[in-house]
Amino acid sequence: MSHFVFRRSVSDLRVVAGVLDISENSSEETKVVREVTEVYVHEEFDYDTRRHDIAILKVRITIKYEK
Repeated sequence: MSHFVFRRSVSDLRVVAGVLDISENSSEETKVVREVTEVYVHEEFDYDTRRHDIAILKVRITIKYEK
């Protein structure tokens, strides 16, 4: 688990789902924002080359998807 991602604290991160416009002013009814509680960065991630630039973000509250 990583406590910092690109020099930012995990507590500063948010996941925005269910919208095309992720700005704070977005008024889309399907917009869901969740706090990130944990980040799992690929163990071979290279900050300089961005190789293996993938991570798993764990959110505080489950995001429910509906059709």
